Amino acid sequence: MTSQPSNSRPSPDDAISASGRWAFLGLFGGAAFWLAVAGVLGLIASIKMHKPELLADYACFSYGRLKAAAGGAFNFGFASQMAVAVALWLAAVLGRTTVRLWFVGLTASKAWNIGVLLGVAGILYGDGTGIEGLEFPRYSVGVLFFAFVGLVLPVFVTLRHRTVRELYPSLWFVIAGLFWFAWLLSSTILLTHFWPVRGVLQAAVQGWFVNGLVVVWLFPIAIAVLLYLRPALSGATLPSRATLVLAFWSLAFIGPWGGIAAGTPLPAWVGALSTSMSSLLLIPILALGSSLGGLKPVRHDDPFAAVSWKFADFSFLSLVLFGVLTAINSFAAIYHLTHFTFVTTALQVLALYGVVATALFAAAFQILPQLAPPSGMCARVAGLHLWITRGGITLLVLSLLVAGLRQGLALTKADSFGEVMAASKMWFRISTMGDLLFAVSGLIFLVYVTSTCGRALKAEYAGCEWCMGKAKPAEASP
Repeated sequence: MTSQPSNSRPSPDDAISASGRWAFLGLFGGAAFWLAVAGVLGLIASIKMHKPELLADYACFSYGRLKAAAGGAFNFGFASQMAVAVALWLAAVLGRTTVRLWFVGLTASKAWNIGVLLGVAGILYGDGTGIEGLEFPRYSVGVLFFAFVGLVLPVFVTLRHRTVRELYPSLWFVIAGLFWFAWLLSSTILLTHFWPVRGVLQAAVQGWFVNGLVVVWLFPIAIAVLLYLRPALSGATLPSRATLVLAFWSLAFIGPWGGIAAGTPLPAWVGALSTSMSSLLLIPILALGSSLGGLKPVRHDDPFAAVSWKFADFSFLSLVLFGVLTAINSFAAIYHLTHFTFVTTALQVLALYGVVATALFAAAFQILPQLAPPSGMCARVAGLHLWITRGGITLLVLSLLVAGLRQGLALTKADSFGEVMAASKMWFRISTMGDLLFAVSGLIFLVYVTSTCGRALKAEYAGCEWCMGKAKPAEASP
């Protein structure tokens, strides 16, 4: 078969997606469940910030445990698991081949969910490590690492059997992201659980891991989705291969250096270099913006295509905004004002919810309708999920930004910490409404995925001769 140009647009094929139906449904089902759990736990934690007496008699519902458990459920249960599902789909569709070893991916997804369950339960029980971003206890992360090996095996075997030999640019980011996450997870597990570093080096490892989890693992998958869906849904081709090469290699070089805040008790040049490199993320983001920013939507008869485009568009705009705000926040005068405030939290929410989650949702509403025949309500549920998700993320990010700026201004002239908190109390309460909307969004997505699984099982049952009594076992034997 003749190789297609790297900047041409392949078209999806329902048969390709259907070849990995049960692996996709297993991964999406687990991801949707943990998204709902993360939303509910995060909402309770947000309420406890201004109503601390809520569930105060239960140690497992303390703010610290709830926040850590919600973060672990989102980062590992939802985002990482769904990122692998999207990576497998892109490998099959862009390689024009069927999904290979889908049963291995399905089995590994069960092991991965067991690892996340152990981690979330361990944190709520009190076994958390206290290392932000990787609070899961030792008996959980070991399961996660070996399950990840099983999850990525079908991706690389599928890539090996592709019929289109030249890699579409999305696959550059998919392959790199999978390798980077394996390196990131294994290194952090060794440095925190098996041969733990001491003292201030723990803060360095923690910052490096949290930054890497977002920038060199989840961002590449989100970018891969945008590079495929925005041209596919606009009927255009990627305008510049050279610009995408610049975006890829600049992200590969700059991404792993961030995460260590200025002022960390390490040599001053470490924090300064890390902060500077974080600001340079604007380079790959602007390169992507120049390639994808000019694409315009076309009118689609398929309502799921319209939902996917709007999710992808929101993710793209959030990515550009994240790059700009991160660059601005790296200036010493600004960072002095925003350090130790909700501005840092707002940037994390913008990255994880605004960029990553919405890109994954954009891919999900292209994949799920191909796995089972959609019902009449599916498009309306998808549209409702779109509006609630975008509204919740927007409200959450804006309120946290304003709360953080008011905190920073109050810190420069307030006489007590109580005055600082009072200055941002109203805006933090507004952010709780954003958490509520995002929790509702997670529950809606869980209902949608569960409905899709039910319709897929029903269709499988209807086509099964033994199940429907159309053939006896003896008659079906050769």
